[in-house]
Amino acid sequence: MTTKFEYQHIARRSLDACESCLKDNIQEKAAFMAYHAFESSGSALSEHLNFPVGPNVSHPKKINHFKNAAKRLRNEKPVATLAITISSLRNDFLYPIENPSNGKVQIPENVISLSQAKTLKKRVTGIVKWVDKQL
Repeated sequence: MTTKFEYQHIARRSLDACESCLKDNIQEKAAFMAYHAFESSGSALSEHLNFPVGPNVSHPKKINHFKNAAKRLRNEKPVATLAITISSLRNDFLYPIENPSNGKVQIPENVISLSQAKTLKKRVTGIVKWVDKQL
């Protein structure tokens, strides 16, 4: 098995973890697991097309490589659209964020609803399945 298949394996397990979190109504962790599945699948496709991958590549660069790889395969729009949605929220799924103008703190569970997390999982699952077909 090459690394690209290992990345896809991680993507599928992340989707399984996402589903478990959804069943337990832990939507922010489900959303993060969906993000992790997206990034892992992106790394699989990126490696397949000889883009750099791995722990030394920053999260934004991994997503950018994924978009470029998808563009080469004429499927940039769904990947780029989901990347915009998911990348901007990545840290919000993990950490409390303080609004400096009013001092209020937003906690991760209030960033996304259960329904939105389910929709996100569905969209990421479609991308992971598409990547499977490309490898």
